Amino acid sequence: MYENYNSSAFIDSSGSLKTWKDRVNEIIDIDIYSEQEGDFFATLHKRSILSMNMLQANVPPHSLRRSSSSLAKDDCTTVQIIYLLSGEVEFAQYGRKCVIGPGDYYIMDNGAPYELRAPKHSQNLGLHIPRDWFSRHTRPEEVAAKKVDRNAPWSLAFSSFLQALSLEFENEIPISDSLIIEQSLHLLELAFSGKITKSTTHQQKLLGRIRSIMWENCQDEDLRPMNVASEAGISRGYLHSLFTQDGTTFCSELNKIRIERAANLLESKSQRHLTVQEIGIRCGLPSPPSFARKFRSLKGLPPSQYRQLRHYDVDQMAPECMSG
Repeated sequence: MYENYNSSAFIDSSGSLKTWKDRVNEIIDIDIYSEQEGDFFATLHKRSILSMNMLQANVPPHSLRRSSSSLAKDDCTTVQIIYLLSGEVEFAQYGRKCVIGPGDYYIMDNGAPYELRAPKHSQNLGLHIPRDWFSRHTRPEEVAAKKVDRNAPWSLAFSSFLQALSLEFENEIPISDSLIIEQSLHLLELAFSGKITKSTTHQQKLLGRIRSIMWENCQDEDLRPMNVASEAGISRGYLHSLFTQDGTTFCSELNKIRIERAANLLESKSQRHLTVQEIGIRCGLPSPPSFARKFRSLKGLPPSQYRQLRHYDVDQMAPECMSG
């Protein structure tokens, strides 16, 4: 289920912070403070995925506190993995404190008191994972409020995965529930197992074959890791491990491949008869708004302008080549 929360959509500005508190407290009981009480414009997007929630928040400067009394008011004991898209966050829990910047992420245990301060406008994406799921891999109290090493292979993969999820929120056309669960749990397992090693030459060649399979089949809107792994002759778990070793994920790679294939078709003179929407369909992106946003996020231009610019450059070069 996909839900949008907006702090100021239904009220005048004098009550915007109160409304935001009410919205957030529907999910978890916390105290929220801000000097912008009468001008607090924040948004929260929520998607429920079985027992897991995915949240994206865009919030002005604020502080929040989850106290012992808050813990007694609800039964929220999830563990959050939070990826900071913009801004800065100071987070303290279990006697530790970390300072997080854009591109970093950290772990928050909702089953214990904590404090957070965001001195700047910030945007983040968080996964609320059931405590028992998380505890199968490590104890939350051992990793909460510790800045994650962004250069570790599994960390790069998780960042790539969360960035892909962020794009899905923006487009409001989410990745399937089963794929989000599959990717999240696999990355958690790798994160705390210590089983990730550097890719061998053979594994890099295998990754090249996997990407080729994805390229040839990316028009399938419902392309899954299981289908690709089967065609490559490997297990689904091994496929995920290969991508993680390379610092990426299946979701992120599929998104890049679809956009690269679309760019090739847009550049091709022989494909000028295809509309932009038809090209999107051929690349597994049938929704024009979603296709345009994803394409722009990776190429810097919407597909129609990209095509126009590329064909203009080619047409301008042709007379020069002939005269030479």
